[in-house]
Amino acid sequence: GQIWADNGARMVSAYSDVADGRDLFVRRLVLGGEAFVTCHNSGGGAVTLRDSAGQPLAAFTVGSTRFWDADVSANGEVLAAAADDGSINLWSWKARRHVCALAGHGATVNSVRFHPQDPDSLLSLDHNGSLRLWQISEGPLRETRAHNDQPALIERFGEPVVSAGEALYPTVVWTGKAEAERLDEVFVSLGRAGQLVTKTAKGLIIRNLDAPARPPVRISVPDDVLRNHFKVITSEDAVRIAVVPGLGWPVTALLYDGGGQEIARLVGEDVNRSRESDRTAAG
Repeated sequence: GQIWADNGARMVSAYSDVADGRDLFVRRLVLGGEAFVTCHNSGGGAVTLRDSAGQPLAAFTVGSTRFWDADVSANGEVLAAAADDGSINLWSWKARRHVCALAGHGATVNSVRFHPQDPDSLLSLDHNGSLRLWQISEGPLRETRAHNDQPALIERFGEPVVSAGEALYPTVVWTGKAEAERLDEVFVSLGRAGQLVTKTAKGLIIRNLDAPARPPVRISVPDDVLRNHFKVITSEDAVRIAVVPGLGWPVTALLYDGGGQEIARLVGEDVNRSRESDRTAAG
């Protein structure tokens, strides 16, 4: 893996969990953004908690068990990891101690997520689309399903919960009563201010999960953008929405206002390539 700064303009460091570097998954920032977790499944499995520079703080294994996702509790004490044997392993990572393994899923657990405020509440989602809510001190509280035996990941543990199927599978929004609204839309991103961005054949749809009464914003995005790789960046107040398509240069950023109207197109060039072209022309 690599750590980059300055919006991807400068690589800070590189790291590797295993010699061949295969099957390395960077999952999420934890401990207030001061650390992140990785999982690797090459020649066995391991979960590693790393600081912001990529240096390992702690690493854990359970025999040959492979892990697909991991998270740290809100109080920073417990590391949870989703395993291929249907279990969820818990460690007191500071003490380097395996606490227990939560059992109950009937398939590989793809995703785990602690509640952002309650360190005792944990959500897990398995390969069959079964979502479980756990109270760690008491065990499982309830189980429900809405992904129809399709793999998915938990994108948000809050009110509401959001889970998203991989690739072209649908996005599901769960209410506090474990009822689910199945959206036949592809998950794109989730903004800091609760903006859920999904994709359809006609463009993007943006919902404010923290203000459910507010009608969704629909944006008609050019077909060539939707067909390629692109990233959506939302501002805190959802007034500016940048859609950055493509992987090569030049890159065009499409800016939209809160009502979905395009307000600007910004074209960016590769500064290093431009400088090299200038030197070649001058020579």
